[in-house]
Amino acid sequence: MVIEVFMKTKSIWEPILYGAIAGIVPCLFQRIPILIFLYLFIPILWVDLGRREGFKKTIWPTVIAPIVMIATRNPVMIFTCTLYLALAGIGLSWMYEKEMGEKHRMIFAYAAIFFSIIGGMVIYQVVHHTAFIAVLAKGIEAYAKNITAAYQNTDIFTKSQIAQVQAAANTLTDQTKQALPSFFLILPFFAAWILVIACDKTVSRTRPAAQPLKPISHWMMTKPLRNFLLILLIVLLIAQFTVGAGNIYITTLNNLVDLGFSMMGLSFLYWVFNRRLPKESMGRKILICVVLLIIPSSAMFLSLIGIVDVYTNMRLIIVLRDSGRRR
Repeated sequence: MVIEVFMKTKSIWEPILYGAIAGIVPCLFQRIPILIFLYLFIPILWVDLGRREGFKKTIWPTVIAPIVMIATRNPVMIFTCTLYLALAGIGLSWMYEKEMGEKHRMIFAYAAIFFSIIGGMVIYQVVHHTAFIAVLAKGIEAYAKNITAAYQNTDIFTKSQIAQVQAAANTLTDQTKQALPSFFLILPFFAAWILVIACDKTVSRTRPAAQPLKPISHWMMTKPLRNFLLILLIVLLIAQFTVGAGNIYITTLNNLVDLGFSMMGLSFLYWVFNRRLPKESMGRKILICVVLLIIPSSAMFLSLIGIVDVYTNMRLIIVLRDSGRRR
């Protein structure tokens, strides 16, 4: 009898506690900015609760969280965080309960994060009557001007050196503005990747997920995506010679294509250096990332490796060569 009462009490207070945590954390964003990144992992609580008691139970903390967030008096933050909890929290809880596959979870997590960001931008524009992208661009320009002013105030550099700094700052500012659409398209991918891996680890404590997310070394492109990227790559090469590289649409597509091939290049490197081990070495993966950070133009290097990996049978050739040596 005592155990039953305890379990009922726990089932009531646990959603309230999770909702309070999800509501209190945004109140601390201004004082502790790193919590904005940590908020990415809040849906793990929803997934854990839904895995044990059903995804419908996650509706309660999703309702409680915005009530607590009223203390922030920031409608943009309240709407964005609540939308993220509703989409990523309740949605992923439902997907884990239904044993959805890894691809479905990744796609849904990406969509949840992407639409949360877009929804926050729309509410920002409605509340402040100013486009969020325009405010962000002005902030980038102001940051570049502050850097140039700091160089000018030192009285150490000559006028020609300051002019070079000014030109470099202007170029970097223009490149950053052009990369903003790519940033908002690519950021949700990495955030979704991290979130799904963390949810898989959490769920595995109670019951393994139907299809845990594969390690990056096992990632393979599907044939339709491979053909689509090849066509897009040819179009981008032609567009860069005709229109030029300064177009924001070409820059965005180019960054997305580079991301796809870079991820496949990283997948190939992870596979090559871990293929003979019974279990993949995290130390080798970290070492590969450190080396890539040191090498200049490592993104281009990874893209070239990815193109070779996607459009050739390089992995099969290496496997056949290894099997021949064993004989």
